[in-house]
Amino acid sequence: MKIYAHSRDHLSGGNGRRTIDKVAGQIDILPTLYDLFNIKSSSYFGESMLDGEEGDALILKGDYGSQMKINGEGKVEGFSPEDQKEIDLSDQVIRSDYFKKLRKR
Repeated sequence: MKIYAHSRDHLSGGNGRRTIDKVAGQIDILPTLYDLFNIKSSSYFGESMLDGEEGDALILKGDYGSQMKINGEGKVEGFSPEDQKEIDLSDQVIRSDYFKKLRKR
């Protein structure tokens, strides 16, 4: 996925442009936008594409064949227990009003 954004100098090293070449998924868009606008929050899934760490993307069964994880080097791996937990939570968010229920607690 390619995302183009004009960022402030403090994110780009001074020239207003920065290229991020990292494996990422849709789930990483919100944390990246939060990072761009300097919004502090932990109420999201995914990771900012600006964090400097190697990224990964999870591909669920049925989309492109079997379940797999593509790491930052482009290699395919199996899911870890942490990956499966993230998928299960993401599925709950999609299939129910998970955050509304969470706010009521």
